Amino acid sequence: QGMFPPDVTHDLLGLDMDHFHYERLECNGFVNFMKAGIIAADHITTVSPTYRNEILTPYYGERLERVLQYREADLTGILNGIDEVFYQPKHDPYIEAHYDSKRLSGKEINKTKLRQKMGLPETENVPLISMVTRLTKQKGLDLVRRILHEVLEEHDVQFIVLGTGEREFEDYFRYAEFAFHDKCRAYIGFDEALAHHIYAGSDMFLMPSKFEPCGLGQLIALQYGTIPIVRETGGLHDTVSSYCEEENKGNGFTFSAFNAHDLKFTISRAISFYHQKDEWKSIMKNAMNADYSWSRSAKQYQRIFELLTRSGRDVLE
Repeated sequence: QGMFPPDVTHDLLGLDMDHFHYERLECNGFVNFMKAGIIAADHITTVSPTYRNEILTPYYGERLERVLQYREADLTGILNGIDEVFYQPKHDPYIEAHYDSKRLSGKEINKTKLRQKMGLPETENVPLISMVTRLTKQKGLDLVRRILHEVLEEHDVQFIVLGTGEREFEDYFRYAEFAFHDKCRAYIGFDEALAHHIYAGSDMFLMPSKFEPCGLGQLIALQYGTIPIVRETGGLHDTVSSYCEEENKGNGFTFSAFNAHDLKFTISRAISFYHQKDEWKSIMKNAMNADYSWSRSAKQYQRIFELLTRSGRDVLE
């Protein structure tokens, strides 16, 4: 947040110490540059509508919730977009077979190639769940660590994780690969080409984040028809809707409470639908046909700029 001792008001910024008060720089006894920016801005944006609401509360506000509440009328959440050229299974140069929502056969080819690359058995009708993520507590890995062994023991399923981060989680996934060598693979590090292979070759994408301002992993997964399993927080709540078979609506599977048993139940539900092939194709098409491009987001930013510019002209006139 840019927090510094009070004396930077004069020594660094060259301002009179009268500026060090709550209406300007001061926050909890420190100079806080983020707080000052929020106070001074004409408008404030964050990266999803749900996160916009979450940061007005103490749990997510990181001690700036009162300042944000004061500026609530000028606070907007706009979803991040993704580069639809770079993340496009119809043209992706990294993957083995191209496909789209009208021709899904290439996805199965990519799954076969991914299993070969990772040394997993090529058993038919076995879902492949993946994670491409920073290995941190924010990403809900405490929940994954609690239930992954049960999922692998109870279901005929495979799991791949790609990422790097906190040592405890790197070590855990190395252990999981050792303990479930015929079902689990862990690539500790990052490889752009392998990430694309995983998005294209997996059936499901796991992202049970503790908090997630927007999230890009689930947006990329949707683009590739890899069905997200997410917790309903931040941008995950705004982009992934739980599948409803009665109405054929929804593009993934979701749960609300930060609870390992709820995560396990949601994974089991997704696996059950995977074996209903017509239903699964419907979910894939729902996922791939959504628009999460930057062009959609840019229009919302443009509207804000136009509103502010128009308001400025009205004042000048």
